[in-house]
Amino acid sequence: MARFQVPSFSYWLAIGFGMGLFTVEAWFPSLIPFEYLGPFGTFLSYLTREHALLLKIGYAAAILAHAGEAAYVWTLCRAMKLGGSDTLNSVQRVQEKLVDDICLVHVGD
Repeated sequence: MARFQVPSFSYWLAIGFGMGLFTVEAWFPSLIPFEYLGPFGTFLSYLTREHALLLKIGYAAAILAHAGEAAYVWTLCRAMKLGGSDTLNSVQRVQEKLVDDICLVHVGD
């Protein structure tokens, strides 16, 4: 059976920062100091001014995708009869497998 490694802290940090920035930009853009962020701030300001509705739709889609992924993994673990006290660990293992196939490094056997 293949082993899967938990993503490094830098992945967690980047994803957390990105989703946090996405949240603030979509719902609370006045909190972002665009003028201090240089070209990135100009780009974010443009997105906020010109595409506010798309940002909110994209944010909702990202949240729904994560919720759907969690529901799918939970259902898959139940179908595989992975449960009891190990349910959370089983869900985490299957979810890591799904994410690993998309973007993480496979560690091997």
